[in-house]
Amino acid sequence: MCIRDSGYPEEIGAIMRTTCSQSGCHTTASREAAAGLSLETWELLFEGSRGGSAVVPYSPDQSFLLYSINTDSTRGVTLEPTMPIGASPLSDADYNMVKQWILEGARDASGKERFPEKANRRKWYVGNQGCDLVAVFDAESKQIMRYVQVGIIDGQAESPHMIKISEDKQFWYVIFLDQNPHIEKYSTLTDERLADIYIGPGDWNTLSLSPDGKFAFAVAYNGQKVAVADLEKDTLATALLTFPNKIHGSKVHPTLQKLYITLQDESGLFVLDYDNDGEIVNFETVDLIQGTQPQIPGEVWPHEIAFNPDGSKYYVSCQHSNEVRVFESTNNALETVIPVGDWPSEFAVSPSTGNLFVSCMEDLSTFSGDPTKRGSIAIINYTSNTLVKAVYTGYQPHGIEVDEESGYLVVGNRNNNPDGPAPHHSSDCGSRNGYLSLIDLQSLDLVDGFKTELSVDPYTVAVKY
Repeated sequence: MCIRDSGYPEEIGAIMRTTCSQSGCHTTASREAAAGLSLETWELLFEGSRGGSAVVPYSPDQSFLLYSINTDSTRGVTLEPTMPIGASPLSDADYNMVKQWILEGARDASGKERFPEKANRRKWYVGNQGCDLVAVFDAESKQIMRYVQVGIIDGQAESPHMIKISEDKQFWYVIFLDQNPHIEKYSTLTDERLADIYIGPGDWNTLSLSPDGKFAFAVAYNGQKVAVADLEKDTLATALLTFPNKIHGSKVHPTLQKLYITLQDESGLFVLDYDNDGEIVNFETVDLIQGTQPQIPGEVWPHEIAFNPDGSKYYVSCQHSNEVRVFESTNNALETVIPVGDWPSEFAVSPSTGNLFVSCMEDLSTFSGDPTKRGSIAIINYTSNTLVKAVYTGYQPHGIEVDEESGYLVVGNRNNNPDGPAPHHSSDCGSRNGYLSLIDLQSLDLVDGFKTELSVDPYTVAVKY
C-alpha cells in the first residue's frame, strides 16, 4: 500500500509505513501477534488494540502509541520494548511530529477528525480519580475519543468522584473528593467546560440531579453537609445544610420532590422533601433494620440508593452486611433482603431487561476459588427481587451504568490494589491504571475481548444515549 492510500497525512504516513507497519509488525496480516493493533491505515489505527485506543485525539499524554516510540523519559512516559523492535528509534523530529499530530487531533490526510461533533453521538464518560481525567468514549466504536482534564489546580489531584448526565442529555456534571469547591458543568456535544458552580469546600462524594433538571444535590461525607445547586442559574440555590451524621449516598425520587440520603456508618437514611426553590422543607429518618437483622451483625453501612423505574421501590447497598435491602417508597417499609457479594457499592438499572446491577467492589467470596479475582457484579431481577447471577468483570469494579441503546452494562474496574493485575501501560501521573469492561444486557455475560485500559482509578461511570 502506498502512503497516499493509507489515509494518514503524508509525513505521518511515511513514519507509519517505514517504521511501524512493516511485515511481521503492526500490519493487518500480523496484528494478532502485535497486540491486535494494525497501523496500515488511519482507519485501522482507530480500531485500536486489544488494550483499547492506541491514539487518543488531542491527548498525546494518554496515547499508548507515543509511549512505545519514546526513548527519552524526560519528555514523557516510555514503554519497553521501544518500537520499532530491532531497529533504530525514531528521530527527535519524527517523534515530535507524531506527538504534535496527536495534539492537533490526529486528523486524516484531508483534515477530517475521527470523532467529529455530533449531537446524537452516544458517549460513555469515565472519571479517573488519580489523574483528574475524564475519558470520553464513542459508544458505537467503543474507543476513547478524547480525555478531558477536569479540576482547577494544576499538578494536584482533586479526585473526580461522581459524574452525572442531565435528563435532557445536554450537560454532564462532575464533583470532586478533594480541594475543588465546585460542581463543574460541561457540554455533552463539545465536552467543553461551561461553568463552575461554587458550592463551597468539602469532600463531595455523591451528586444527584432532579428529574426536571433544575437542581443538583451534592453530599459531603466527612463534612456532613448537602449543597443544593440551581442548574438553570449555575449558582448555589440555598444555604448549605449540615447534619449530625456522616452521610454519603444520594438519589432523587424519579417522580416526587424527595431526596434520599444514606447514613453511611449507621443503619438509616434520610428522606428530605424539597420545594420548587430547592429548599428542604421536611425530612424523616428511615430505619433500615426494621427487625430483620443483617447477615453480619452490626450496622449495615448503607452506601447508595436506586429506584425501580416507576419509583415504587428503592434499593440500598449495605457495605458492611453485604446485602441489598429493598423498601416500599410509599411507607419506607422493608420488603426483603438480598445477600450479594462483599462490599456492594454502586447501582445501575436496566428497564428493558428488568434487572438491577450492583458492583461489589471488594468481593472475595463469590469467586473464592480464584485468588486473582476481587470484585463482582451482582444481577438482581427487580420484579421478583431475586439474585439472577454474579459476573466477574475485572479487579475492583465500582462505577457502573447501563447503556440501553448499545445493550451493555459499562463497568469501571478500579484496579488500585497493588495485589491486582499489573496494567499493560504506565500512567503519565503515576500509580496503577484501571480498565473498562462490558456486560451484555441480554446474555448477562461478560463481553469477550473488550478490556480497555484507562488512566488511574476509573471510579465513576456515566452514559449518554
